[in-house]
Amino acid sequence: MVETLQKSARVPVTDRDGKEFKAYKGDSNHCYEIWRMPDGKIEPQVITTFEAHQSGAVKRPHPAAKRLLRVFKRDMVAIEERDRKIIIGYVQSLGANGLCIAPHNEANADARNRDRTDTFRFRCMRARPLVKANVRRVHVDEMGRLRNPLRQR
Repeated sequence: MVETLQKSARVPVTDRDGKEFKAYKGDSNHCYEIWRMPDGKIEPQVITTFEAHQSGAVKRPHPAAKRLLRVFKRDMVAIEERDRKIIIGYVQSLGANGLCIAPHNEANADARNRDRTDTFRFRCMRARPLVKANVRRVHVDEMGRLRNPLRQR
């Protein structure tokens, strides 16, 4: 099967001479990371599934960078709104445009988000607004109890 892909969406395979002879479609993302650089700048990083399976392919954006967050698809997260209200949701999708989060109590979120007649939409946020909203992973055990590492103060 042949499909035309943008250069950023394909993973080239080279021969011994370094010449590309085929490419894989790299359309699946493994995780999303947020880093704080030494100068204080927030830097997002998307790790593709292909990169995650290559030994040594995933690198820090800077040797002194501090990782603030790493989330995978379907992870539960908590974000704070301006009025200090905490919203619990799960990561529906992740990519270069940030995270799309669906509230944890919404059913059929993906289908409802695609439906133009439904008013429901994912909350999509980029790295800086996520850090400003104090995003963090939370855990829900089998009994439905929430473990929130940073409780509201």
